[in-house]
Amino acid sequence: MVSIEQLRNFRPDTLESAADAWQRLADAVSEHGDRLHREVGGRLAAWQGQAGEAARGHLDQLGARFTDHHQRLRAVAKTLRAGADGLGHAQSVLNRALRIAEEFGLEIGKDGSVSWNAARTVEMLTDPAKLATVERLAKEVGGLIGNALDSATKVDEEVAAALRQHGADEADPGAVTTMSYPGDGGGETRDPVGDAKKAAALARKAPLLSDEELEELQTLLDSYAYDHEFTTTFYNQLGAEGALRFTGVLAQMASGLDQQHNGFRLSALTDIQQQMGAALATATDGSQQPHLDQNWIDQLKAAGREKIDIGSYSYQPYGYQMLGTLLDNHWYSKDFLLQVGGDMYDFENHNPLVWAENRPNGAMYNGFDLNIANPKTGGFDPMNGLMSAMHQNSDAAKAFFDPAHGDKIDYLLGKRHWVPDLPSGTPIPANYQSPGMDELGNALQGATTGGTHDQVSAHIMTETVHVLGSSQFRNGDVPPVIRDSVGSMVAAYIGDVNHAIQQHGDLNDPAHLGYGTWTDPVLPGTRDAHALFDENEVLRVMGSTAHDPNAYVTMYNAERAYSAVAMDHIAGDTQHSMDDRSHQIEVQAGNSAKVFGALDDAKADAISQGHKAADDAYNHAIEQRGKIANLVLGKVIDKLPVPGASYIGQGAEGYINALVEGSKHDSSAIAQQEIASQYGHGRSQAADLAFQAMWQHQMWSPNDAPPPDLRSADLSHLSEQQWNELQSWTSGAGYARYIGPVVHQIDNDYSTGRLRLKESEGQN
Repeated sequence: MVSIEQLRNFRPDTLESAADAWQRLADAVSEHGDRLHREVGGRLAAWQGQAGEAARGHLDQLGARFTDHHQRLRAVAKTLRAGADGLGHAQSVLNRALRIAEEFGLEIGKDGSVSWNAARTVEMLTDPAKLATVERLAKEVGGLIGNALDSATKVDEEVAAALRQHGADEADPGAVTTMSYPGDGGGETRDPVGDAKKAAALARKAPLLSDEELEELQTLLDSYAYDHEFTTTFYNQLGAEGALRFTGVLAQMASGLDQQHNGFRLSALTDIQQQMGAALATATDGSQQPHLDQNWIDQLKAAGREKIDIGSYSYQPYGYQMLGTLLDNHWYSKDFLLQVGGDMYDFENHNPLVWAENRPNGAMYNGFDLNIANPKTGGFDPMNGLMSAMHQNSDAAKAFFDPAHGDKIDYLLGKRHWVPDLPSGTPIPANYQSPGMDELGNALQGATTGGTHDQVSAHIMTETVHVLGSSQFRNGDVPPVIRDSVGSMVAAYIGDVNHAIQQHGDLNDPAHLGYGTWTDPVLPGTRDAHALFDENEVLRVMGSTAHDPNAYVTMYNAERAYSAVAMDHIAGDTQHSMDDRSHQIEVQAGNSAKVFGALDDAKADAISQGHKAADDAYNHAIEQRGKIANLVLGKVIDKLPVPGASYIGQGAEGYINALVEGSKHDSSAIAQQEIASQYGHGRSQAADLAFQAMWQHQMWSPNDAPPPDLRSADLSHLSEQQWNELQSWTSGAGYARYIGPVVHQIDNDYSTGRLRLKESEGQN
């Protein structure tokens, strides 16, 4: 089996050079044979008698041997070229998989297994949305790697078998390939250029394609969608406008078909449009050779701004509307996305209604959609596809949304009206949310949380919270469809949230950079830049986002984890005095209590509006995310200080299970009782975190220490005598001097957090 290391280090040019050498040898042998026939055969022609016949017979035998050698040598050259092509194709698939893996922090084992480190940021502690994304990508990457290695192994075996058949290994064993395995062989020789021309010719025939031709085109695109030579040739043959037209023609061909009566054609058309997107992503990847040149990209941008005839009775979509369907759900290179995405954005910015005003109208178009590969959208708003592509490439998203290069966040998140994008004539469902807005949230999440926080990602986060929270824009009205993304973003910047609360919203940004530079000793790794939040704005955003149960739990548990690490860090810093540490813990615990108070107030508001249904949703989210944290991140939680004396010593599983049960809420009583029971939960969490950190680091004076047997006791399994001793100590001087004031101050800060949320929302 070909290994990842072998395929990654494979150089197709070595086989191509070897093929050239064998071809030159074949040509030389052929030339010698021809020369022998010309120069010797001519002289022997006049030789009569038995001796002449014998000489000519011997010459014929020599000629036959020359011909045989020429054919064998030419076959070796052809085999090597096929091997270079096949292995090069497999290598391009592998490289694509490795780039995606690097983009999303996936780790590839030597055997091709895919794993990931979920504990890179605090946000990952409780974010099943990101977990699901990473798991999906891990599965896709694993499939790509498996296909690449299987394909490479098959090609390698076929090349080795063919070389043995032609005797190349006898001439110089091992000289022409570095990856040879026993196998039987043959297989068809790949011809990506010829097949690309064939595919383009079929595409140009559309819509007049028979079932057989449609199947042939589908097979070609399925086989070559990740082959750079095929895809580049294919799109060059079609031309930019022709490629967009064919994309629309596919939709026109699918119009009116149903799965029951036209299952094959509908399935083939859908798959072809999907593979067209994958093929375009391959052909526009400038890091590989060959690829589409700048002239082709410029033609694509020009065609994107024009209406194109797709054979419809009266409807002509813009080229960019067709391109949006190709961008949907594919990984495109950063450079390509910035070029076409920037031009698409500029085109819309000059006429914000351009897509809304160019939709098919009339009963004849009922059910028609451009994006037949994605049933969630009609494909008429290309920003949906662009945001989907940005979601796939966080580096591109970061550069695209960089506030230093335009106000895209202000427009797309704050001002743009994301009109319903459904197949023509489809009734708009109740509570409809645009998939484009959802993908916008995903793209912003990738831009702000993908990799290490830097100045650009921090600036994007600053601007996102400002647009969502400012009274000039959304005033805290976070669209429900992006609350999961915003919750994850807030969780990733939870340290900056604490900083904003501690500084009372003083942005301290005289140069208007959009980011701050300070040292956060809590989160691991170097943080060169931090988001700057206005306290009112970030509280509004968190309050609205917390109406989504999953987002609430994500932010809540991120604050819990951040606070646990922060207070443990402070309490363990013995270079500072006990008084200094106690004060610092009081400040951090106060920040946490304010965050908990604001989140609890938002949750209580949601419960008061939804009662039992809302309550069940929160409890389900808490349970599911607790299970995810337990299964995936237990080893991380095990290293954190455990809040709540009754949980100590149980490890991650007991800790998380206790959190799950303790966080659940019962709304069976009347609404006021529901809300009353909700308040106080966050207060106890902050108090438990502070108490635990100070207890673990023995923050008491020597004269006021608890009894010796209590100091090292497992507080989750205290005897009755030890419990009485603990109660006695917490009411004495040792507790009162350092720990007590911190815990008592939390009550005030928790209430302050609730009040600050109401004030930020304009409530009395």
